[in-house]
Amino acid sequence: FSLFFILIAIFQFLSIDFPLDRMDMLHEGNLLGGAYNNLVNDSFWISSYLEKSIFYDILIAKISWLISGEISFGSFRVFILFLNLLTEIFIIIFCINLCKKFKLKKNDEIFFFVILTIFILYINGRLTHFWWPIRFRDIPLLLFLILSLKLFTSNKQNFIICYFLGTLSVLSMLWSLDKGIYLNVSLMFTIFLLLINRNNLKITFIIIGILSGWAIFYNMIGEEEFRNFITNSLNILNESALGTGLIYPKPFFFGEILNSSRGTK
Repeated sequence: FSLFFILIAIFQFLSIDFPLDRMDMLHEGNLLGGAYNNLVNDSFWISSYLEKSIFYDILIAKISWLISGEISFGSFRVFILFLNLLTEIFIIIFCINLCKKFKLKKNDEIFFFVILTIFILYINGRLTHFWWPIRFRDIPLLLFLILSLKLFTSNKQNFIICYFLGTLSVLSMLWSLDKGIYLNVSLMFTIFLLLINRNNLKITFIIIGILSGWAIFYNMIGEEEFRNFITNSLNILNESALGTGLIYPKPFFFGEILNSSRGTK
């Protein structure tokens, strides 16, 4: 049944209407601007102030241009649709792995999987429509959930899974800064749980994955880029509320402040 849902997702991707709306100068313009700036200056954080991450602000457009063989807005949008397809596939994989862990009867497992998958895909579809084009930023979190399920529900040592979980520390930060923060905090809780269960070898491989991932990243971009990456990331985390946050309404000021009733919740 998981293959059936994946085939449906692929069919939907192949038959979807291509978005012909005008370019969103804020969101899409930000992604395209960062990629083009990288082409001109051949640098990442040194020459650009990245809002989300290197993947979101630069690499998405560059990869789409590399695949299509030309710098175009259309190839960028098609690649976004492909990333949304990958998000749905990872959701389906997570659902089937979750359902198997309950060890239900075959028919009950299929029923639970179908209901759960349809519900989550529906929610994801609505969110994708509302938050275009950024839903694919959840892919690292989905990977983390899938691997964590295998790690905690299997009697095998799973050292490869442990190592890959560790590498998600840096990969998630490069994929999406805010999702990377969530994932790294979750990774610390994972290590803590393994520590309680005295799975020292698994912890060792996770830490090796973390350290080797960051070391490879540092060696690839160099000291100056890494320093600018740290500065850029800290600035975004400290000032994000000014750019994207909304002041929570004060409660009990009915009639004086818009939506003040929400402040009582």
